[in-house]
Amino acid sequence: DEGGETTLRCASVPGCSSSMYFLNEAFSKKPRSPLTLNDTSFTRAASLSVMGSSGSVVMVGFNFVNQTALAKVLPQAKAKGVGTLCMYAVRGPLAWLASANALVGRLVEAGEVDPDDIDRDNPLGLLLDAATTLSEAAYRFCRHTPGLDVVIAGTGKQAHLIENIASINGPPLPADVQQRLAHIFRNAHSETGEPEGD
Repeated sequence: DEGGETTLRCASVPGCSSSMYFLNEAFSKKPRSPLTLNDTSFTRAASLSVMGSSGSVVMVGFNFVNQTALAKVLPQAKAKGVGTLCMYAVRGPLAWLASANALVGRLVEAGEVDPDDIDRDNPLGLLLDAATTLSEAAYRFCRHTPGLDVVIAGTGKQAHLIENIASINGPPLPADVQQRLAHIFRNAHSETGEPEGD
């Protein structure tokens, strides 16, 4: 803290199925040391990072496919007054229907999605009944998830930014669609929406 600048400490949580970063007392004049965890369980690592952390921010990987943070991370963050930044709302394969459907196919093969719960030819078609694009549905899903404070949208084009803002400002997905997504992806944990090879 030389010259009155605030130092931001950031520590990654290696080995998590969903990427998560802990932003440690971003606005404190004397931030604590970065938190480092070495745990392969995303929810355990994220939960541990929230414990005892008042006034901090958690960046959590979350989307309609991988909702693991709903059970432990988001309630703990709220209880501790920790802000949440949602990353991976729309990422790689989740931006296009064909690649998103292929991702669901991988989850079926991994035993994380029951094939009887989906239309095998168009497993995410239910989202396009509720939104114009898959990206719109994904942003709306995250934006209206209780416990998520900020949804991060990245783009390099002004037109995409305008679309993303409109999507984030859109209404919640219909309750029956949200319930179907929760049921379909209740056991999904290995996919984050990260493009393969990243």
